Amino acid sequence: MYIIGITGASGSGKTTLAQRLMEHFGDMAELISLDSYYKDFSDLPFEKRAALNFDAPDIHDHLLLEQDLRALLRGEDIPRRDYDFVNHRRAADRGVIHPHPIIIIEGIHVFARQEVRDLCDLRVFAELDPDVAILRRVKRDMEERGRDLDGITLQYLRTVKPMYERYIRNYKDCADIVVPTLIHSGVGAEMIYGYVMNHLNDKDKK
Repeated sequence: MYIIGITGASGSGKTTLAQRLMEHFGDMAELISLDSYYKDFSDLPFEKRAALNFDAPDIHDHLLLEQDLRALLRGEDIPRRDYDFVNHRRAADRGVIHPHPIIIIEGIHVFARQEVRDLCDLRVFAELDPDVAILRRVKRDMEERGRDLDGITLQYLRTVKPMYERYIRNYKDCADIVVPTLIHSGVGAEMIYGYVMNHLNDKDKK
């Protein structure tokens, strides 16, 4: 199994890059989003859940992600985890994920835990101008997550931007490759696809 980790700022094009890779790899690959691994805060009132810092590294259950990846590496199925972004709590699992030759994991803090970083055979940083990234985030949160502009703006100023400057931009130092995603995500996906397929073919020959 070959694991590709993709990180970058919120709105930087991580998901688009991951989806382009999925189109190239087809049935060989499975995509896992770190967003599905937010910790469960269903015991808190909605107002307190909504006020949590969802851009901090410790908001995700990185240990659970590591355990799931190790299970896949052992050839075991894992739950297809899900998260309710409107109500800010973990949702019911959506079936299972089977082991695949290629696993792609993407999210803003995929490289936060050393053990998860070490499991990645290829570490990718998606890079995009911050002004474009925030516009993408606004569009996504309004269309897909049912949020209003005032709430998105407050969250960006309070948590998104500070967490990027403190943590996320430093993940670039952990990356094997950096992909500028504004105009090159398609080219980047093709390059990654070619590199991984060459690696897997060489491995099969040995």
